[in-house]
Amino acid sequence: MRRTIYLLTIILFGLRASAQDLNTLMTREITYEHFSGCVQVIKDGEVYFERCAGKSDVVNANQLETTFDIGSVSKQFTAAGILSLVHEGKLDLQDPINQHLGNYASDRWDEVTIHHLLTHTSGVPSLFQYGQGLEIIMPTSQPISLNKLVSHFAEGKLLFDPGDEYRYSNSGYILLACIIEETTGRSYGDYLKQIFQQYGLTQTSFGKPDTNYAKPFYGYRSDLVKTGVEFDKSWAIGAGGIYSTVLDLNKWTSIIQSDSFLNRELRSLYVEPHRRRGGDKYYGYGWDINKVSGVISHDGMNFGYVSYLGFHPEKNISIAITTNQSYESMTLTGASAAYVEELQTKIWSILNVENVDILPSIEQNDCITGTYQFEDGYQLTLSKMDTSYVVTGKGDYAPSRKVYHHEIVGNTKRDQAMRAVAAAIKKDKFWGMGSVCDGQMKIAIYTGLFSWGFGQVTEDLGEIKEVVPFQLGERTGLIRITGEQEILDIIVYFNAEDEVQGVFEHGFSDFFSSKGLIAFPVGSNELFLDGFPYGETSAMISVGQDELIFNQEGRQFKAIRVLNP
Repeated sequence: MRRTIYLLTIILFGLRASAQDLNTLMTREITYEHFSGCVQVIKDGEVYFERCAGKSDVVNANQLETTFDIGSVSKQFTAAGILSLVHEGKLDLQDPINQHLGNYASDRWDEVTIHHLLTHTSGVPSLFQYGQGLEIIMPTSQPISLNKLVSHFAEGKLLFDPGDEYRYSNSGYILLACIIEETTGRSYGDYLKQIFQQYGLTQTSFGKPDTNYAKPFYGYRSDLVKTGVEFDKSWAIGAGGIYSTVLDLNKWTSIIQSDSFLNRELRSLYVEPHRRRGGDKYYGYGWDINKVSGVISHDGMNFGYVSYLGFHPEKNISIAITTNQSYESMTLTGASAAYVEELQTKIWSILNVENVDILPSIEQNDCITGTYQFEDGYQLTLSKMDTSYVVTGKGDYAPSRKVYHHEIVGNTKRDQAMRAVAAAIKKDKFWGMGSVCDGQMKIAIYTGLFSWGFGQVTEDLGEIKEVVPFQLGERTGLIRITGEQEILDIIVYFNAEDEVQGVFEHGFSDFFSSKGLIAFPVGSNELFLDGFPYGETSAMISVGQDELIFNQEGRQFKAIRVLNP
C-alpha cells in the first residue's frame, strides 16, 4: 500500500492572469474532481466571484447557503468571544489563566496568561498533534465532556516557558473555551450563539445545524469517494467545531473591521501581529498575519473538511473557501490542506493580476494506444475509456522510480546534506539531520513527527539494506532505499540556502501495477496523468507511433512501442 508523507503537486500550463481566470481556475478544478465545496470572493463590498460544486450529501448539491465544518477557522470566533468579555470588563488579557479556570486550573499553568493562549505562546502541549509529549487521542462521533478533554493534556509538561516561543496549540484554545464558560456561567456554544446573533451571522453555529450542512467525504474521484465520519463537536470546543457558510465568513471579515465590533483598541489587538510564527507570518488572536502580502487569514481542517478565510484590509478584498472533501489516510490529510492553501494562493494571485498555473483543458482526441517499454523493462499500456484513458503498468518498477542519474560524489553544501539525510535513514536516527534542515523541518525532526511519518512510509520495506543519494535537479535530490521486501524512492527538496525543506515519497508504482491511473486528453496525442486523487505527483505523457515520453517533475523518460507485449 502506498503511503505519502506529504504531497507537493506541480501543475503544468501557465496562463496570463485576468479577472476571468477565476472562473477558468475553478472550472478546471471541478472538472478534474479536485474540488467539492464553495468559493466566494468579495471585492469593495460586492460579490466579485462565487462558485459551488460537489455534493453536500448523496443527493443534494453544495450551495452558498450550505454550512461546512470550518475547523481551526473557529479559533478567531473563540478569540472574539474572549475579547468581548474583555470589552465588558470581565477579563484582562494579561490575567493568569488559573484565575478564570475554576476546577480546570493546574499548577503547571501558573505563569500562563490569556494573551499567551490567544497567541499560541503558552507552551501548553497540543492535543491532536504529534511530538507534544501527550497520549495521541482521536475524535469520535460520541461526545466527550470538557473535563475529560482537558484531562488529556492537563498533566503534560509545558513545552517552553510561557512567552518564550510560538507553538500552535489546540489545547490553548480549548482552555479559552473553559474560561468563557467559567466567566459567563453559560456553555461555550450558547455564548457564541449570542455573538453570532449579535452580528447577524444566521448561518453560523457551534456544531452542525439540523439541516443544510455538508457531510464529509473522503477521496477526490467519483469512483474513489466514500462518506466520511462526522466527529462530535465537543472534541474540538474552542479550537474547532464551528459550522458556517462562505456568505457568513465573508460577512464576518467586514464586521470585524467596522465600528460595530468592540472598540478601536480591541479591533486592533485582534489582528495585530503579536508573535512571529515563521517567515513573513505572524499570529494575532486567532488570525495569521502576513506582513509582506498584507493578508490576514486562517485555515482550518478536520477529516473530510478543509476551509480558508482571508482578507486584505487595504485592498478591501475577502476570500472564503469551504470544502467537504479530503484524503482519508492520516498520512495524506496534510495534502488536502496543502491543496486548499495552493488554491487560495492562486486566487490571490489572480486578483493581483499575476501569472498562475492551472490544470490543462481537457480536449478530446484519438490518442494512439498500445504498450510501450522503458529502458528498465517496465511497460505502460494506454487504453481508451469513453472520454479518458487508463494507464496500467507491468514490471518491477514504475518509470518515475528508475534512476538515470549519478550517485552524489561532490562536496557542496547540498551534497553534504544529501549524504546526511541518507545516513540518518540508514541508521534510523534522525536527530542529526536537523543540522542540514530549515526551521520548519527542524521542528518536524526534533519533535519526532518526521520519525513517525517516515516509519509509516517505510514499514513495508523490511530491513533496510542500502540507501543511496542521487542528484536530480537544481533544488532536488533523490534517495533510493532498498529494503528486504521493496524498493522506495524519496525525493528531497532544498530551499535557496541549500537547506532541506521537505522529504517526500516519490512515484506511482503501486497504482500502475494494480488498477491503473486515469489520464485525460489535453492535446494532439498528449495525456495529462492526474496524480492528485491518488496523493501522487501529476505527469504529462506525449504519445507517438513508435515512442512515448513520460514527463514528471522535470524528468523525462522515453519508452519504445512494443508490438507484441
